[in-house]
Amino acid sequence: MNRKKKVNQNANNENKNLATATRQDVQLLNEMFSPVNELPIQIRNEIAKICDWSLPTYYRKLSGKDKKGVSLAQLGSIADIYLINVNKVYEKLKSAKERLEKLRKF
Repeated sequence: MNRKKKVNQNANNENKNLATATRQDVQLLNEMFSPVNELPIQIRNEIAKICDWSLPTYYRKLSGKDKKGVSLAQLGSIADIYLINVNKVYEKLKSAKERLEKLRKF
């Protein structure tokens, strides 16, 4: 009788561990997906702010339909914005990957 109780308790503990791992998996997936998914919008908004453009102007410049074009100074700022934001996302993904490796070892 005691043995059956112990077996049931072990099974319950394993099920709880699986549920916890599943929640952690979903959290890690979200931590990887969200920054990548939000990146284009964040970059667009920062470029528009730094260059003092409205969103319609941003899209005209992007498509090449704007008569004035983009200055070299603006292109330099835009490149900086891309590098900063992509590096931030890279660090977030790297951190999530490291935590995933720790979970695998656990």
